[in-house]
Amino acid sequence: MRAALIKAFGEPTEVLELADVPEPSGPAAGEVLVGVEYAPINMNDLYVIQGAFPVRPSLPSVVGNEGVGRVLAVGSGVEHLNRSLLVSSGET
Repeated sequence: MRAALIKAFGEPTEVLELADVPEPSGPAAGEVLVGVEYAPINMNDLYVIQGAFPVRPSLPSVVGNEGVGRVLAVGSGVEHLNRSLLVSSGET
């Protein structure tokens, strides 16, 4: 799968790259796997990329925590979501 990735902190135009990363494993009980179709880079993401956010991730790190996509798989116990359902993540 493709993801926005940083291997160092700095200016986004210099350190942000679109990279191939391993596919996640299937969802555990109570989880869903979402194939993200659209994802923004927002101000908090820019602060993380620059190393200016109060909590820094370990590197390398995939950037972003919001998006819209379709449910690809559901773990056991998930009954309110179905495959192919359009969902969004992040704050609403």
